[in-house]
Amino acid sequence: MRALMNKGLVVLFTACFSVMTMSLNLRADESHEHEHLDAHHDLKLKIGWVMGTIPLKVRFSLKNESDKPFTTTPIATNRNKIIIVTPEGKKFEHHAWKDGVKEVKVASGEEKLWDFPIEPLFGLYHIKKAGFYEVYWSVEGVESPKMFVFTEGK
Repeated sequence: MRALMNKGLVVLFTACFSVMTMSLNLRADESHEHEHLDAHHDLKLKIGWVMGTIPLKVRFSLKNESDKPFTTTPIATNRNKIIIVTPEGKKFEHHAWKDGVKEVKVASGEEKLWDFPIEPLFGLYHIKKAGFYEVYWSVEGVESPKMFVFTEGK
């Protein structure tokens, strides 16, 4: 009985600790520095289809229009998320949290491009219902314009 109680306390502590740490705004990058998220209003994000690619890819464009360099992480890692919203409003945020991920530096006036296949994400998140889905991108809290993807379901 005592062993079960101790095990229960460990599970409870682990669960509580996990919930508390989930709300922390931590970043796993080389510098481990914290920047204020609202300071990036000079970022311009665009997304668009790349014609002729199989599977179909989306091009993500980040332009730094500030007078200072900007640092982020590669597409779909840490601070750089692809978001899919179902017709019912459910959000799927796609990004992998990686310690020691190499930062991407974008100089003032520079543009950084990434191509990323979107269709496999629907399978990854078991999105099978037919309909229009919103897709957008979030970098440091700055969001791209939304685009729509239609799927006939599987």
